[in-house]
Amino acid sequence: MVAALQYARRAVTWLRARVLQTLLTPHLSSHYKLLDGPVLGVGFAGTVVRAIHLASGTEVAIKRLRPPSHGSLADYFCNAHNEVTCLERVAGHAHVVLLLERFATAHTFDMVFPLAPHGNLGHYLRVHGDMPEMAAKSVVQQVLAAVAHCHAQHIVHCDIKLENIFIRHVHPPWQKLVVQLGDFGFATIMDETRLLEGLCGTPLYVAPEMLAGEPYSMAVDLWSVGVVAYILLAHGMPTSPRGFQYQRLPSIAAQAFVQALLQRCCPTTT
Repeated sequence: MVAALQYARRAVTWLRARVLQTLLTPHLSSHYKLLDGPVLGVGFAGTVVRAIHLASGTEVAIKRLRPPSHGSLADYFCNAHNEVTCLERVAGHAHVVLLLERFATAHTFDMVFPLAPHGNLGHYLRVHGDMPEMAAKSVVQQVLAAVAHCHAQHIVHCDIKLENIFIRHVHPPWQKLVVQLGDFGFATIMDETRLLEGLCGTPLYVAPEMLAGEPYSMAVDLWSVGVVAYILLAHGMPTSPRGFQYQRLPSIAAQAFVQALLQRCCPTTT
């Protein structure tokens, strides 16, 4: 038994070393210059900054994953590899962010994305105020299209929220909105033979089965989209993770739609 455990540990160490080896690339500074100014975003795993592509002069957004202050560097790179794998599997959809390239050294990991010129939806709402119902409908349709594409590739996002929906195009203030779903840091690959476990994401948007510590399915993403739809249509945040006041929604159809998304899932897959 002890010998088997030792063998398993050696196998895991070898696998992690192989993952690290496959990720190593030329240094970021050979291709991009980081620009001064405020960061574009700060998240659980790292920081998003603005940069310029040296060869073309194109501005981009770079997600710089934060090395762990505690724990395994190999785990850090395995998590980065998981995010890249998820992004590559869902690439090519109009409403999912595109990973342009990535750079890794022995201690850093950077991912390059097209710059979202209007930032994320949460920031845009704070600047421009409430979104009209028709614009909200368009945004939710686009996010649902992105989620359907991800699920078709067996990818569960697990952190859908306003701050992870990026605005590619808008005619101010709310016309011709084009959005993309981004930040796949919590995303995971799910097959049809197992459910997922573990709490992740942002509490206000997390499905009740996940909060309860129960196994969960891809449906957790639909709950999160329901929270997004509620915020956009009710022009305000729920009073708590379950504090939805459906009478604030603008129409009976809107109430029925949001309530259909905000359903606790009882998965049966084992």
